[in-house]
Amino acid sequence: MAHPGDRDPDRTTPRGSGLGLKGASADHMDPLPITFNDPGLGSPGSASNDPAYVLPSGVWWLGAYVGSGTVQGEWKGSDLETLDQAEDWLSTGQAGLQFGRAWRSGWSVSAGLGLSMVRSRFDYKTTGPSSSFLEVDTTWSEYAHTTTGVPLYTWVIDSMIVDRPGSLSRVDSRNRYAAVQVPLTVHWYGDLRRFRLGAFGGVMAWIPTQRQGLTLAGPIQDGSPTTLPLQDARVSDRFAAQLHGQAGMSVGYFVTEHFSAYVEPLISTPILSFSGGETPWLTRPTLQIRIQHEIRYRPH
Repeated sequence: MAHPGDRDPDRTTPRGSGLGLKGASADHMDPLPITFNDPGLGSPGSASNDPAYVLPSGVWWLGAYVGSGTVQGEWKGSDLETLDQAEDWLSTGQAGLQFGRAWRSGWSVSAGLGLSMVRSRFDYKTTGPSSSFLEVDTTWSEYAHTTTGVPLYTWVIDSMIVDRPGSLSRVDSRNRYAAVQVPLTVHWYGDLRRFRLGAFGGVMAWIPTQRQGLTLAGPIQDGSPTTLPLQDARVSDRFAAQLHGQAGMSVGYFVTEHFSAYVEPLISTPILSFSGGETPWLTRPTLQIRIQHEIRYRPH
């Protein structure tokens, strides 16, 4: 009687092994124990452990903006009523860069550097000095002598001083004012899926740099102001640095995980002028487009 452990003379493996390979043999193998690198974690160890993904408390970001809007303003200072009537403020444009830091709470702070351009129309009408002249009117009369019938003539001379108004003259130009602006801004945003809704506010240094066009200076002795180029040194004191306040709303969209775009209506207005005298006082409602890229470093 054959036993399960007996070998078949025609087979090279034990019965029931399921192996039909000639010359193969079965060997005994000891089981390997399962070990843990960190028993406290309760998870099997591996050759390489990737660190857990942790969101940073804040990220740095770099942005750029461009905007366009209208201008509402006036000239502040004594004896500038005529200039205020002659200059009509038209439009403004601005562009620049921003660098800031944002936190997971939604708050963000930034500083920037940009350029601003303001345009206006200068239209000044003036009347030249009047002149006086003497007008003489002579009236002749004729009558006949009563006895001889010879015609006789008499005349009456009437003189009068007449004032003639001066000629009307008009001077106009398109004025342009350039300035460097340095905004310091605080932002807050709330996320709604890929959209961002928020608001911002802050202060901005507005430093005039270049100007082109015409302006008025005076009055002089006869009470009429004089037309001067904006580059004239006599009006340079009007264009000192100013401190502006600005505030606005922001609607953003995440194009990618780290890149977003924003539409921002804002308004800026002067708070303080360092000239202390004659100066343009301009409020600028602006629609701004801004892009922002988060700078994140993946740990190695």
